[in-house]
Amino acid sequence: MTDQRQQEAAKAESAIPLYRRVIAEVRPFLGAESEKFVIRQIAHLRILPEQLSADHIVILASWVENSARLILNRDKATELYQNIIALEK
Repeated sequence: MTDQRQQEAAKAESAIPLYRRVIAEVRPFLGAESEKFVIRQIAHLRILPEQLSADHIVILASWVENSARLILNRDKATELYQNIIALEK
């Protein structure tokens, strides 16, 4: 992929609201309940989903990991945490 195409792809991805990208990371783990789950975790931050920014990612990832451990095994919850942290960059 050329540099220009990479830049265009990165720009297109950044146009997707961050909370939607978090949902996309959670979906393989929680399926159809992913959106409700993520919105519930964002509520702990006392912000609206649309207000989620890179500044919130670490704390959100921690909330997601801790909550996911209640329904997933520890390794899967940790993997989910790492996937969400990667969105910060």
